[in-house]
Amino acid sequence: MSNLARPIVRPGTTRTKVLLVRQPVKSVRKRDEPDRTTLHLTIGVIVAVGILVGVWLMGHLGFRLGFAPAVRLPELLGEPGEGLATGTLMLLSVPRVIILAGVVDPSWLMVGFALIAIPAAGISAAKVPAPGGPRLSPAAVTFSFVGAIAAGVNILAMLWWTASQVRNDKIGELPIGLGSADQWLENLQTVAAFDVLMVIAAALWAVLVLRLAIPRWLKAITASASFFTLVVLAVAMSISNAAVAQIEADRSLVFVDDGSLDQQLLLGFTRGHAALLRITPNNTVETRLIERDTRLTVYGRQSIIDMLREERVPGP
Repeated sequence: MSNLARPIVRPGTTRTKVLLVRQPVKSVRKRDEPDRTTLHLTIGVIVAVGILVGVWLMGHLGFRLGFAPAVRLPELLGEPGEGLATGTLMLLSVPRVIILAGVVDPSWLMVGFALIAIPAAGISAAKVPAPGGPRLSPAAVTFSFVGAIAAGVNILAMLWWTASQVRNDKIGELPIGLGSADQWLENLQTVAAFDVLMVIAAALWAVLVLRLAIPRWLKAITASASFFTLVVLAVAMSISNAAVAQIEADRSLVFVDDGSLDQQLLLGFTRGHAALLRITPNNTVETRLIERDTRLTVYGRQSIIDMLREERVPGP
């Protein structure tokens, strides 16, 4: 605290005395500070558990809503740990999916990165007013309202994307004919990559909205809509990316002990059946169900897309 000086003037004299008041200095040592180890450990455990739950939830939703319908088996069951395994595979395959989608169709990738760059630049340019500080300039206030309007337009565009026919046409179910397998996977990878970029852009827009100098009622509306859009896009991203990850993952290649020598791929199980994928003699893709207690002979591993490519033969 700074020194306080008060002049003391006695009657009949011109001399001035000055009274000095000093604030005692208190020494603060490192050991005097409160121990925050427990708090930091608690926060770390909560964050770690939240990440695991989030990965499991995305994997579970992606398996049930993405992969199972894609192979024409919406009733396909997943084990309790299947969600975590699928979520991990999905996260590991994201960089590869983005690269492959950029090679197949660079225009989608360019649009996605442009949508990320806009809110990222806005976050760096936005000025948050300090409590009790000077008012922002008219230009900064105008920028905030423009950002809020842009966030609203972005919300509508992203919600349209998740329900658009353009997206739904590219994530159809497993094709019947082998000739459409490569195009089907390329379309699915393009949608999966674009969904990832949309999630990143939605997260940046949500952060930008919280930094804008706009009225509280407007910030509450735009922030709520932004976080709702982020959740919707995260679910859509889980559906498309989990489907890609499962289609490219290795599975058991089996023979059914019924006397036939057809190579079949084990997709999983329903409540009463085992689900198999095979290529018929007329080069069509068939998903079949057999009794759960049927004996199977496993002799190798193969992914769904590799099986479709390997079994393709020239037509007559």
